[in-house]
Amino acid sequence: MNTDDYTQLLAVIHNYYPKNLFPGDDEYMSSPEYNRLVEICNKNIDNKKKLLLLKELQDTFHNENKIEDCSHLASTEPCFRFRIHSDTQENAYSDLVINISILTNKYIMYKILYKRVDFPRKGIEHTISFTNFSEDEKISIGKIEKKIRKIFPDYETMSELLLNKKIPDISPLSGGLPGEATVFDCLFSDHIW
Repeated sequence: MNTDDYTQLLAVIHNYYPKNLFPGDDEYMSSPEYNRLVEICNKNIDNKKKLLLLKELQDTFHNENKIEDCSHLASTEPCFRFRIHSDTQENAYSDLVINISILTNKYIMYKILYKRVDFPRKGIEHTISFTNFSEDEKISIGKIEKKIRKIFPDYETMSELLLNKKIPDISPLSGGLPGEATVFDCLFSDHIW
């Protein structure tokens, strides 16, 4: 991990998240940092680049997969999020998830594998991977990255190590203590789904 990258990301994060306050508290909700986060999220709800990327993904993958815009900017999740649903296989399916931050020029992709299980209890378990992609998924990722670079030319991907780095004085928006938020929580979402 490049220390300069982390230092730059901390500056971005501290611009949108108040230090040592708890989400939901009046002081947090009225802070200039949180108000900047709300403002940038609201401003990007109908972002033309987001809509263009969605159209590009739909044009590229429409015959093979369902594409879904899962952005939740109105809930102050500061990213454009798209899911590419794979065909269902016997007892399993996967989604390729694309997150593009609106706070800085970073994006990430990961896979969620869902699997039906009967033991120890019936249900669906899921695993998340930032690196374990099939050959077909790697081809799809290459196509997606070309689309992202075309529409967001100054954006670059982030390492999993940097994504999981804790922010010492920031609480996740979903609640928790200062120091529990990660770079992923702040730049993309405090829920991986």
